[in-house]
Amino acid sequence: MLGSNMTIDFIGDEYTSFDISKITTIRVGGKVSKFVKPKSLSDLRFLIKNKNKNKIKAIIGKGSNTLPSDKDVDGIIIGMSDFNKSNLLQLKNNIFTVSSGISAPKFSKFVGNYGYSGAEFMTAIPGTIGGLLSMNAGCYGTEIWEIVKSVQTIDFAGNLHTRTADDYNISYRCVIPKHKNEIFLSADLVLIKSSVEKVKDIIRCLMLKRISTQPLEKFSFGSTFKNTKKISAAQLIESCNLKGFKIGGAQVSLKHANFVINADGNASSKEINDLIEHITIKVLNKTGIKLEREVRNLGDGFEF
Repeated sequence: MLGSNMTIDFIGDEYTSFDISKITTIRVGGKVSKFVKPKSLSDLRFLIKNKNKNKIKAIIGKGSNTLPSDKDVDGIIIGMSDFNKSNLLQLKNNIFTVSSGISAPKFSKFVGNYGYSGAEFMTAIPGTIGGLLSMNAGCYGTEIWEIVKSVQTIDFAGNLHTRTADDYNISYRCVIPKHKNEIFLSADLVLIKSSVEKVKDIIRCLMLKRISTQPLEKFSFGSTFKNTKKISAAQLIESCNLKGFKIGGAQVSLKHANFVINADGNASSKEINDLIEHITIKVLNKTGIKLEREVRNLGDGFEF
């Protein structure tokens, strides 16, 4: 249900008693008191200024790699997928300034249509630019921070900053900020001028690979676990004969072992979490390797 705007100056959308499952790709979760989608910097500043009153619980993009609790959340979740969509892209010397709210696959295809290379990998990641930045997301050998020149952030006092990779401890699927309590607003991404045909061919090949190897027709996080340095998470899980294994409505995909899926759309968060724990224990017991989650917990009922 759409709630009334919190202030006449707030132009974003506000939803009350909102079903969290609608904003995560795994499609589980309880309700949140308010789900708010800021559209402008002034919207975001308003939410931050009133953060104590608003009880902000989380900031998300497309909700991939996110596992909510089954319990209801008392507070606000901010969704950034509509943020600053009226001013998404600027181009100067092969550098694109991209809003954190833009869809990564849409950005990849957009720049590809003009023959810019370097963002093709984003076609296969169902998230926003801000989401990719927050965890150094990547696939097929490329990670987003490899093409970042700088990022623009806002802190919880409403101040704007320009940061570079030196302001973060960045590793595989992990970004730890040296300056706490800042939100990504945009990123300056350095691409390479190529030909439209060449870039589109790369995107086409990546999409065909994704379609042939991933259960895109099912609700999932994307990858559930991080790969190890020597062997992929999928190979480790397969070695334990866990493909197809189920706990309630949660299942290890038969198509790709590193995908935990909401098989029939009716799984609970607990079932998903229990399956992830089961996989972790089985792989550890057989191989001595402890898999590390890519998935992040969200909501009351989880430890942060």
